[in-house]
Amino acid sequence: MFQRRGFILIAFSVALVAVTISCSSVPASSPFAKTWRTVLDMPDGGLPFHIEITEDDGALSAAVRNGEEALPFTRVEVAGDTIKLVFEHYNAWFEGRIDAAGETITGDWKRRRGEEVSSRMGFVAQAGVADRFDPIDDFDPTDAEPRAPSPIEDVTGKWDVTFGEGDDSWRSLGIFEQDGHKVTGTFLTKVGDFRYLEGTFEKGTLRLSVFDGCHSFLVRAQARSDGVLEGTFWFGSHGTPIRAVAGGTPMPDPWSLTRCVSEAGTFSFSFPDAGRGSSGSAASGKIVSSSDARFAGRPLVVCVIGTWCCNCYDAGRLLAELYEEYHSKGLEMVCLACEASGDFETDAEMMRAFARCWDAEWPILHVGPSSKKKTAEALPDLDTFLSYPTTIFIDREGKVRKIFTGFTGPGTGEYYKRMCAEFRGVIDEMLAD
Repeated sequence: MFQRRGFILIAFSVALVAVTISCSSVPASSPFAKTWRTVLDMPDGGLPFHIEITEDDGALSAAVRNGEEALPFTRVEVAGDTIKLVFEHYNAWFEGRIDAAGETITGDWKRRRGEEVSSRMGFVAQAGVADRFDPIDDFDPTDAEPRAPSPIEDVTGKWDVTFGEGDDSWRSLGIFEQDGHKVTGTFLTKVGDFRYLEGTFEKGTLRLSVFDGCHSFLVRAQARSDGVLEGTFWFGSHGTPIRAVAGGTPMPDPWSLTRCVSEAGTFSFSFPDAGRGSSGSAASGKIVSSSDARFAGRPLVVCVIGTWCCNCYDAGRLLAELYEEYHSKGLEMVCLACEASGDFETDAEMMRAFARCWDAEWPILHVGPSSKKKTAEALPDLDTFLSYPTTIFIDREGKVRKIFTGFTGPGTGEYYKRMCAEFRGVIDEMLAD
């Protein structure tokens, strides 16, 4: 698999490759150097996941674990009995205090937008607890009678999933794999996916969770007598009904959802560059335009992103692969970032963190606030704007060749592989022209 130097490796095979990152030096045999089952303070029992903290020559590194994926923290800080685990690219962090026995860490997860802490959730982490979810008892005291046998023994396969009810409902494709009680998979929507879900299916109850440092998703659903799964999906503190039926209805073709509507068939942009920070020397605030000489006669990939977006994080990894593979052959690349505040100086810091995350050598430009309506106004050559990210492929003549709406992330398995092959196919065609 692909690796960007000095920062991150995320494995998609069953084997997990350990990643060591730069972090604070701490005394040997740190009490923090353990695997911690961490539970965020959310409804329906809280959202569980694991944080793995390891020590090498007195330095700590840490990662969040969801299924096959390990997401490294970019910084680890220790002061006495307090630890801080930071995701710089999300401007989010955990901060907690370990107890005297060295077995429990209690604290808060926080996220900042601009100067203010915009999100906060409490957490408790227990050392050495292997199970993500607690085992389910045969009898739930809140039930009127013992739990009936489940009509479903295994959820492996594809499911037609509906979130919400009535006019507010929307559908997705559930992709699950079960091994014993353990379940992994994701939900694929028409514009993205829910990344690496992990959990259990036992005694007729499906429990899944994912936390990526910024986004918290929790599912709890019960098998009905007719084989339908029904329950609640939690995004942070917001809950919505969820219903899943075994099936596998395909999602809309992401190549067909967004069109170029300019008369010339071209896509124009002109926005300020956030700069590369420690990854390069590009000047912050410099205007970069589609008419610049650097793009003339060269195929160009433009990706509209938000650094706050988990699917854009996955897109960044693929963009870095494609840039390394194709730039020497003539491909250029630009990201257009739509950010939380819309203020250039505030947002540029997050954009530079995103650039460092992937060691990006291509421009990342500031479009404005992360509003789909405002993004559509800023990009009038598109007939609509549906999703962050949206990837636009432009040929040597400056004509839009294809547009991919959303992103089918690595948690979707075969769908991700297909999308990667399609991206490479379009780039190969543009380079061959």
